[in-house]
Amino acid sequence: MTALRPLSAAEFEAWLPQAIEAYARDKTAAGQWTPDEALARSREDHARLLPQGLATADHHLCAIVNSTGTAVGVLWFARQRLHGLDIAYVYHLEVDPPHRRQGHATGALRGLEQACASFGFHGMALHVFGHNGGARQLYARLGFEPTNISLFKRVGAGD
Repeated sequence: MTALRPLSAAEFEAWLPQAIEAYARDKTAAGQWTPDEALARSREDHARLLPQGLATADHHLCAIVNSTGTAVGVLWFARQRLHGLDIAYVYHLEVDPPHRRQGHATGALRGLEQACASFGFHGMALHVFGHNGGARQLYARLGFEPTNISLFKRVGAGD
C-alpha cells in the first residue's frame, strides 16, 4: 500500500536539484525553453514557488512510501484558488525509476484525494506535458479531465 508522509529536510535537499533538472528537461522537450536557458529558468521558477523551501506556506512536499516504508518518490502540491474554491494543485509527482509501474503514483494521487477534505480542498488540478503519454493516461484513468489544451506544429526552418 502506498502512503504519503512529509518530506524530511535531507530528502528535500536531495530532491530539489533533481527536480530542477527534470523540469528543465521537460520544458526543453516541450519546446518551451531552449537548452541554454532551461536550467536557469527552472531554478528561478523553483525559487519563486518555494522561497522558504519546505516551510513555504500552503505548499506540501510529501515522500511517497511503499508498504515497507521505503520512500519511492515525491509528491508536491499547494493550496490554490480555482473559481473561488480552494484546490490542491499538484506541481510535481514522480516515482523513482526502480519503483515505477507498481501503482505508487496512483496510490499517491488517491491519498491526496482523500486528504483534500482535511485540507478543505474542493478538487485537484495539475499540468501534464504533452510528451508524457504515460502520465496523461494515468491522470485520465483517475478521472482528471482536460481544462485547456495547447497545440504546436513546427513549420519552415525548424523541420
